[in-house]
Amino acid sequence: MDLLLTLFLLLSFAAWLWLLRVLKPIQAPESVNLPPGPNPFPLSRQHLELGEKPHQSLAKLSKIYGPLMRLKLGSMTTVVVSSPEIAKIVLQKYDQLFSSRTHVDAIRPGPEEGEVGNLRDYVKDCCVNGEAVNIGRAAFTTSLNLMSATLFSKEFATLGSADSSQEFRDIVCGIMSLVCKPNLADYFPLLQLVDPHGIFRENTVYFKKCFAIFDEIIRQRQQTSDSSTPKNDMLEALLQINQKNESEFSFYDIKHLLLDLFVAGTDTTSSTVEWAMTELLRSPDKMSKARNELRDVWTEGRNPRIRHLATPLP
Repeated sequence: MDLLLTLFLLLSFAAWLWLLRVLKPIQAPESVNLPPGPNPFPLSRQHLELGEKPHQSLAKLSKIYGPLMRLKLGSMTTVVVSSPEIAKIVLQKYDQLFSSRTHVDAIRPGPEEGEVGNLRDYVKDCCVNGEAVNIGRAAFTTSLNLMSATLFSKEFATLGSADSSQEFRDIVCGIMSLVCKPNLADYFPLLQLVDPHGIFRENTVYFKKCFAIFDEIIRQRQQTSDSSTPKNDMLEALLQINQKNESEFSFYDIKHLLLDLFVAGTDTTSSTVEWAMTELLRSPDKMSKARNELRDVWTEGRNPRIRHLATPLP
């Protein structure tokens, strides 16, 4: 019993020293010239205050501490900008200083015409069947197909498919879901060694599945590389660079580049569309204006009167 008590006291003392080291900058805010913010004690308080809707919680906190405030999330100091005027200064005047992004622990394992018709058919089927239109899913699937058509000359997902577990779409959704999950390892980097929530391990599985799909696509493309009808897509261009100098641009680099493009280019677009549609539903007058604009440029014959859409790319 005495040994356990001694061990407990030693561990508590070591933990206290570590906390003092982590929170040392907070004790002298004048030395780092940080904006005002809530007291970081206790450690979990600010995480709990954010809740399930952090954008609303941050808006409430900004009314107390101002449009520029500091949050201490674990050992990570975060500066929150809540004013359009200050955001304009940050994003335009000092954009180079704030252009980097925090690397969350979950990403450590790695790094038109037809589509409009498909979207319209999907919405029509939902209306006929009396089902709600899943804007997020429709936008995500469209973004994924546009990206895959550009990179591989093929589509990965189908709108309205009964099989909602399409492999590649589930992989991208799984990666984005894990990246967005709260993770203590993002606030206490030392916890990356133990992966407290298992996010790193789970995302590693997703990344391996994604790379396996890319390997198969690259293998098939290499087998048909002698075809008389070249694809002229991005994958073909990347493989040509690889053939010229593999040491400069390997298959490993190609797969990671493709992964970055898919993950960054699908969820962000679909989320923006989903939020935009939500705001339009809340503003009937703006929704009516948007509908009228669409009717002006889209005829009943399904041919848009927009010249640049019909012009082939060089």
